[in-house]
Amino acid sequence: MAAKVTLKANSQLREEMQKHHIVLWMLADELKTTESTLCRKLRHELPEDERATILNAIGRISAQIV
Repeated sequence: MAAKVTLKANSQLREEMQKHHIVLWMLADELKTTESTLCRKLRHELPEDERATILNAIGRISAQIV
């Protein structure tokens, strides 16, 4: 039987999205990609440069919302 995984990949990014009330489609639009592509990328831990790009996009979106 396979081990049960309890933590989701990219939990910091997911927490930032939740904290700023940003949904996946908003982030995908900002990154100029599709929601399904972004969803698949978030399944596995991202390299640091991609994480930084997404965190910057979250910051830009949250600045527009306020």
